[in-house]
Amino acid sequence: MRKIGFIGLGNMGYHMVKNLLAKGYEVHVFDISEKAVQAAAEINAIPEKSIAEMSRKADTIFVMVMNYKQVVSVIMGDEGVFANAKAGSTVIVSSTISPEETRIMGAEAQKYGLCYMDCPVSGGKTGAINGTLIMMSACQNEVFKANEDILFTVGSFTYHVSEKIGNGQVMKSINQVMIATGMAIASEAVTMAVKSGLKTEDIYEVITKCTGCSDVFRDKLPLIMKRDFEPRGSIDIFIKDISIALDIGKDVKSPMFVSAITKQIFTWACAEGYGQDDLGALIRAYEDSAKVTVKGE
Repeated sequence: MRKIGFIGLGNMGYHMVKNLLAKGYEVHVFDISEKAVQAAAEINAIPEKSIAEMSRKADTIFVMVMNYKQVVSVIMGDEGVFANAKAGSTVIVSSTISPEETRIMGAEAQKYGLCYMDCPVSGGKTGAINGTLIMMSACQNEVFKANEDILFTVGSFTYHVSEKIGNGQVMKSINQVMIATGMAIASEAVTMAVKSGLKTEDIYEVITKCTGCSDVFRDKLPLIMKRDFEPRGSIDIFIKDISIALDIGKDVKSPMFVSAITKQIFTWACAEGYGQDDLGALIRAYEDSAKVTVKGE
């Protein structure tokens, strides 16, 4: 069985590693947080002191860090993944970055004789825990086939969306803007309804039976009613992701009117102090404006 390297042991990465270990994979891990590495070691992952050491031992390497700057910091340079991984190894980047940034990384991987998989994920911490992430892979068909079993270990919904590097990120951007716009309109509508005198429980009961319901409404309103804004996917992260989608629209000359407005709404919520809170905290900016609180009774 192939050896796996894993960089990035945050809320999602740790649980992805746990699921890989449960399937019998040998997993070598690295993170800048010693505490995170120790937690992974306690579930039988093999801690490595450097990215270089980890890369030399693995056949497939996952990168699950926050943004492009962090991707570059772990992949590039003399101590990075590309310079130290064995020829023919596969590097799977599951961070959400732009298609253009992804293509740059893919071209660099080729120079080192490595296979590159553009594979952003959806499903958040819950999906990582349950092994039900949605994996959106863009790479050569043979690379996907060689790593399909690994992808299915961490994601019960694994798709090969394109052979064109970068199109995995395009697919991810669709999901992110639809989540964000759904959260924005749900926040507006529910705040208005509560201020008009409706009970939040009644709103949830009725709208979840109607065609206007969305998954984001169904998932987030119960948490809002409990005033649970623990970050599962923060407002700040969505600002980054919507920005990527807007850049894609600009590059291909496709209008993104609603997405552009939604980015401003999310920026407003961030300015109100809710940037590090969960996506559902977007409603708090509306509550502040309307002078009402959306909660359960």
